[in-house]
Amino acid sequence: MISPKPVSFIATLCIATSALAQGTDPGLTFRVYQVEGDLQKIPEVAPDQTPNLDQLREAIDFTTADFNGIPAPFVTEIIAELIIERAGGYAFMLTADDGCRVSLNGEVIIDHDGRHGATTKNSERIELAAGAHPLRIDHFDAGGNSVIKLEWIEPDGLDFSVITSENLRTQRDLTRVTSPGVKQIVGQNRPGDRRALTGVHPGWDLTTIRPEGFEPKVGAMCFLPDGRLVVGTFDPLQRDDRSLPDIDSKEPDKLYAILNWDAEDQSEIEVVEIATDLYEPAAMCVHEGELYVAHRKKVERLRDIDNDGYFETHELIAEGWEGWNYHQFVFGLTPHNGKLYAALSTAMAPPAWEGMQDNAGPNGPMRGGLIEIDIEARTAHVIAGGLRTPNGLGVSPDGALVYLDNQGTWMPSSVLAEIIPGRFYGHYNNANFVPNLADRFPDGGHPSVYSDRPRTPPALWLPQNEVVNSPTQPLPITSGPFKGQMLVGELTAGGVRRVFLERVNGQLQGALFRFTQGLESGVNRMTWAPDGSLIVAGIGAGGNWNWRGTQFGLQRLRPNARHVLEYKRVSAAENGFQIEFTEEHKGQSAELVEGFDVTSWRYEPTARYGGPKLDTRTHRSTAKWSANGVQVHLDVDALQPGRVYHIVAKSEEEKGHGLWSTEAWYTLNQIPNDAPESSIADQSIDPTLDGVGLDILPPADAVTLIGRSTGPAMRFANRPYPATNMTQD
Repeated sequence: MISPKPVSFIATLCIATSALAQGTDPGLTFRVYQVEGDLQKIPEVAPDQTPNLDQLREAIDFTTADFNGIPAPFVTEIIAELIIERAGGYAFMLTADDGCRVSLNGEVIIDHDGRHGATTKNSERIELAAGAHPLRIDHFDAGGNSVIKLEWIEPDGLDFSVITSENLRTQRDLTRVTSPGVKQIVGQNRPGDRRALTGVHPGWDLTTIRPEGFEPKVGAMCFLPDGRLVVGTFDPLQRDDRSLPDIDSKEPDKLYAILNWDAEDQSEIEVVEIATDLYEPAAMCVHEGELYVAHRKKVERLRDIDNDGYFETHELIAEGWEGWNYHQFVFGLTPHNGKLYAALSTAMAPPAWEGMQDNAGPNGPMRGGLIEIDIEARTAHVIAGGLRTPNGLGVSPDGALVYLDNQGTWMPSSVLAEIIPGRFYGHYNNANFVPNLADRFPDGGHPSVYSDRPRTPPALWLPQNEVVNSPTQPLPITSGPFKGQMLVGELTAGGVRRVFLERVNGQLQGALFRFTQGLESGVNRMTWAPDGSLIVAGIGAGGNWNWRGTQFGLQRLRPNARHVLEYKRVSAAENGFQIEFTEEHKGQSAELVEGFDVTSWRYEPTARYGGPKLDTRTHRSTAKWSANGVQVHLDVDALQPGRVYHIVAKSEEEKGHGLWSTEAWYTLNQIPNDAPESSIADQSIDPTLDGVGLDILPPADAVTLIGRSTGPAMRFANRPYPATNMTQD
């Protein structure tokens, strides 16, 4: 196809959208967060955490049963726009148990805080113009009954009445993501100590790539061989597709080259269109000098035949999967051993769809699959199944394919997993029958590829709300003190995490650390620049699929050689863990760290969205420091595989130099022993030759978290999952 010649960037490339532009629904957003502590007044919930309950409700009239049995203490937030049809004076009356606060247009109009029973407090009469007025209600409950009711008297009204959806609108949220467990509140710890970081890593300097009018929502990013930085942008669809429209009729998306991306003067940076006719490019790579792009329904090779800088020629490399739902992307696109690999995300069913049991939508046979693409043959087939939202695919430092998946149905927390052909990773495509889609998916979707095999556990569990919410791209670290480790992008909790991986008894496992925060948006894509700096790019949309409301971003992090005290690595030992810090000065780590707290837990996948920590234990530990004070062997009692170990260093900050982040999360799949290590790749099966059926174990002696059975735990809506294996070439 022929595209126009290069054009300079126009300010309308990506326009930040308002709530109204994204769409609204009648009613209000009702969120509940389970917390801890002896609450006496309304606390501030720490940011970047998903609630325990998130629903669209019709009226501000809640009693104990409306809180879905979430144990106290908990914090409630109600968000809406109050629609005033007739200007005039309005008075409000709040009834609450316990403390509650009502804000309108950013100003508190009723403050009824503190612990008390169901009592009432009124506002002054307030003059309101016709139109939409932001409304927020904050509430806490310390135990006992729970009540929130907001009533009003309109101009010339005779009595108070409950405010209902007739006068309330809230931003449409197709997913309403939730997670179980206790959430943190502000003030409990300093940033980096059992709390999220707030600033940029001291060892890196941050600059923003922002020529005037440039606000990119970045779905894909890479460097071309000639040094141009390329971004693929799109506005996430985020709409209810119950009518199944032809989404390809949407305005095509584009690729842009950023020239002089490293210029200190923003006016010297130039943004130029270099390709079009793409639909939501969510992955991009350069392989053997050629540019490949993955968008919703295909993977293409883009070529600049006439060498004018514009990629006018698109060659189809792979297709064969559907893309009708707003949540069906093609992620990853990673070269590996002469092939290309990509990951297909699965559909989600918006709450507005009647008859759904959860928000997992039905899918065709390839969705949720890891696809292998033969470039020369132009064929693609699924080599692993059960992926859910694999918004990250890469190659580990030891050469293994790894992917990142997001918490959701059958995913109690987010994960990093090694991709091995023939494996099943846990998400069932046909777990939810949706009456709206009965004509297309009468059986609730096709079974996931290899769904009749036991679930393969992840290399790392990434604890939800505690350290991640929506992991994106894994990126190997190629230089510096953390060479051989990986960075992990994070979208809805913002920032970047760091991962140390090791292979124990043939299985991949390792530790997760906080790395940096303080960026302008949630991180969707990362790439290393030719000069060794790190380029981070963001995206966002309506509802809670964003970081603190941000929806675009492109920034550069440059190492500055400043020394920072932090974990360098945590590795497994036979009776505990071997920890190393970055401190270069003899003995200083041992002087600053007075001890360690160790807890552990496990997860169990279920059909619900997310899952709690299970069987939480506190462990006794003994620290034995090396002579240089940099390494420490941590003996841990009752060490057991199949658990996540949370290690917290108690840092004596009053001595002048505390740890950048005190926490590490280690997923222990295997305990080191004298058994010879084996290569998982050598033990993997050939999905085109080996049989598939019940009771066939996965390769490489994987630890099985759940298996196939006909028992109640493996049923959904009174229907057993089909034991059919589906592959598609």
